[in-house]
Amino acid sequence: MKIIFSRKGFDAEAGGVASPILLPDARLCSIPIPSPKRGNNLFRDIRFDNEDVGRIVEDLTRNKKKRYVGSDRTHFDPDLRRDALRRDHGWLPTFGQCGAAQTQLERNGVGVGDLFLFFGWFRKVREENGHYQYVRKAPNIHLVFGWLQVGEIYHSFLPDARIPGWARRHPHIYNSYANETWYRMSSYCDTVYVSKKRLELPGFRQSLPGGGVFERYHNTLCLTEAGALKSVWRLPGWMYPFPEKRPLPYHEDRHRWQRDRNGTLLKTVARGQEFVLDCSQYPQWKVRQWLAGLFRAAG
Repeated sequence: MKIIFSRKGFDAEAGGVASPILLPDARLCSIPIPSPKRGNNLFRDIRFDNEDVGRIVEDLTRNKKKRYVGSDRTHFDPDLRRDALRRDHGWLPTFGQCGAAQTQLERNGVGVGDLFLFFGWFRKVREENGHYQYVRKAPNIHLVFGWLQVGEIYHSFLPDARIPGWARRHPHIYNSYANETWYRMSSYCDTVYVSKKRLELPGFRQSLPGGGVFERYHNTLCLTEAGALKSVWRLPGWMYPFPEKRPLPYHEDRHRWQRDRNGTLLKTVARGQEFVLDCSQYPQWKVRQWLAGLFRAAG
């Protein structure tokens, strides 16, 4: 099995602010990136609990140079929450990729049974005087907010492709149907990963869907080392790759890695979306133990 650390949601360039950890109950709301030209959903189309994401986006960007409003278009991907939109029968969590990032997944042999762990930039937010605002001095962190274990993979989205009807609103599929000429010329590597119905991990007995979100913050979901920049991750000791194991793609420089008594520190790269860990090179019982601890946060 492979574990893919997949960077998603608002970042410094796409959106410009952190996704919120909503206090007081620490709910996690990953904000999908803006997409003025290709987005087929509006921020206000997407539900989060009892409100729409548009209101959250407007509040958190209101003092920024680039402000987003509920009527702005967004690239809603990964699509992991059933209650986020109106759904057709048969819907399953879905994630799409293309371009260089998809090439990276193909080169690393990502396929059925492999596990995406979606992470992003988050910060604590509180509602005050009817508006959401970041908590003063709250740290910026990377944390895991969702998962998808691959059940099916679709590569072709031309009109005669055998794509489930419920999946055709996904942005990596919708745009291909909307403009077949553009698809044939520019998007030949568009790929969509559909989740298994249930999570299937060796020795894992907890009953969870094949794709979903961690609803609330938990320490085990936080990748960032306490007190460090968000790009500095604290990982378990068994993830240290050298000398005989293959490091995460984009992190081959040995100087990015450090071992100490608490495990492994990794200075992650600023660019890159998909970091594939081939678990076959690591102790399987330690991989299972780490994933079990992570998914206890979803229980």
